[in-house]
Amino acid sequence: MLTLAVSIPIYIVGTLQGSVRDSTFRLQVYNLILSLTSSYFYTTMEWFWIILGIVLCIVAILGSLLPLLPGPPVAFIGLLLQQLRDPNPFDTKTILFFAGAVVVSLVLDFMIPIWGTKKFGGTKYGVWGCTLGFLAAFWMGPWGVIIGPFAGAFVGEMIAGQNSKKSFKAAMGSFVGFLLGSFLKLVVCFFMLFYIINSI
Repeated sequence: MLTLAVSIPIYIVGTLQGSVRDSTFRLQVYNLILSLTSSYFYTTMEWFWIILGIVLCIVAILGSLLPLLPGPPVAFIGLLLQQLRDPNPFDTKTILFFAGAVVVSLVLDFMIPIWGTKKFGGTKYGVWGCTLGFLAAFWMGPWGVIIGPFAGAFVGEMIAGQNSKKSFKAAMGSFVGFLLGSFLKLVVCFFMLFYIINSI
């Protein structure tokens, strides 16, 4: 009887200790699974933002050559999306710097072709002709990018009533302005793409 009285409490204590160990083990396994799941989720999302940012920068580079697509603003959105990563890859100064670069590039992109056209004695017809010439010929590759804007500006100036010599000179101004504006936008977009890739 005494043996039974002693063994029962021992059995109960042993069972409770086993249950505690079991519960602790289960808690550890649960925490491990939760940690691995969270890590996988954050890693997947981080790569999602990186890839999306790179894609937007590539679209922005194309947009720097196609007047119908916004260039630097799209790349800047790709850069901003990187701030959703943990930790944030860029500080406030970097973001503000690129925001300023985007604004400056857009203003200069508008002003440079006008300046080039006026500098070489052209009219607004030359500017429009340059843009339309690019749209009509860019699909032909590098030669289309070079010849299209120039030919468009020349035809535009001829429509405006300029003689062939003045039209040629004005076409050169429109073309040079177009190239400078596109080059400036490309530089800004490539820099943002570099920063995104460098942050990986």
